[in-house]
Amino acid sequence: SRNIVITLLFGLFLLNSFFVFVFLLVFRRLPNYQSENDSKMFCVIIALFSFLIFVFGEMFYYTPFSGNYTFLMLFHLFFIYVMTEYFLFQKLIFKEKVSNFPLIVFLGLFCGMGNEHVPPILVLVSIIWGLQYVFKNKKLPPISIILYQISVGIGYLLLFFAPANSVKYETVDKKQLGFNLMDYIGGIGNIAKIYRYYNPEMVAVVLFSLFFGVYYYRKNLLEKAEYYRLLSLFVMGLLALFVAAYAPLSGTRLLFFSNTLFLIIFFILFFKIPLIQRHISLVFNGTAFYLLIFFSLSIYITQYGNSKFNQTLSEIELKSKTQKTIYLTQPFDFFQPELGSFNRRFLLDQGTDYIDNTPHKSESQELILRSIYQIDDILIKKKN
Repeated sequence: SRNIVITLLFGLFLLNSFFVFVFLLVFRRLPNYQSENDSKMFCVIIALFSFLIFVFGEMFYYTPFSGNYTFLMLFHLFFIYVMTEYFLFQKLIFKEKVSNFPLIVFLGLFCGMGNEHVPPILVLVSIIWGLQYVFKNKKLPPISIILYQISVGIGYLLLFFAPANSVKYETVDKKQLGFNLMDYIGGIGNIAKIYRYYNPEMVAVVLFSLFFGVYYYRKNLLEKAEYYRLLSLFVMGLLALFVAAYAPLSGTRLLFFSNTLFLIIFFILFFKIPLIQRHISLVFNGTAFYLLIFFSLSIYITQYGNSKFNQTLSEIELKSKTQKTIYLTQPFDFFQPELGSFNRRFLLDQGTDYIDNTPHKSESQELILRSIYQIDDILIKKKN
């Protein structure tokens, strides 16, 4: 929706719901907002997540990505929660009632049709859990679990064989069912570059988690099922990176699922550190101050970017009334100069390459503007 009120309401709903599901997977229960301790841990999770995920704004502020990837993460995380609770902790979330089955099918189909990178991992790992359950207990899992798994698989097949999905591959001159080893290796290389240049913090998160995971294991500080849960989350996150490497178009958004799972592992281990448990109020005070600065800057940066966008758009609109070839005094430039790379935490693009960036080639944004204002060309006036 382009309605500002609906957009803001959806954004607040998405932000709160996403971190409720993260909290659910970390502590295996919903947060109790009447509990001071839960409220503090909830804020700490948001602060650390926003600090460690470099593309926070891209996934929560940029409407196409928040609607497609971030919103659907709610369904992916809930599926993981349902499966881990049953197969690892023998807790059945859905009661075996026929009246629940339509809801389970809807959740599964929606989860499977979300995007093509995550559902294969969910189906694969849940099948492995299911087979292990069958061999151990000599019986099938409950109908609700099987129905949920099948619904996700059917939803994924509907997405994969949808006509529009093959078009996406054709636009980058690739085949949907084709496999090119060199392209795949290149995709893995691109993912490694993204972590190196855009989000090295996540590498530190994984190393921290591995260190404390091994430490807790050797000290026998966690129950066996919890180790399996941590291992399952790590395997899913790792496998998702290899699936993302096959995608026709690479980007930081494709790593969001993996990064979220790696951070959930990090949070599980982080909140079990005795020092953190004893001084959670001190940790909360520091992270609360960070959140205040972070979201204040987000308002400032997004408002600045919006004003620069409107300024350039007004210039195009004014000149289009008398000219067919427009020379702009300056390009789109959404970044606040004083904040440097910190802008990228909130904005997807700087915008400077939208217009007159490559000779004899027009970017999609420029073509859209030319169509809207019925002009022949848009150029940037060269400075002497």
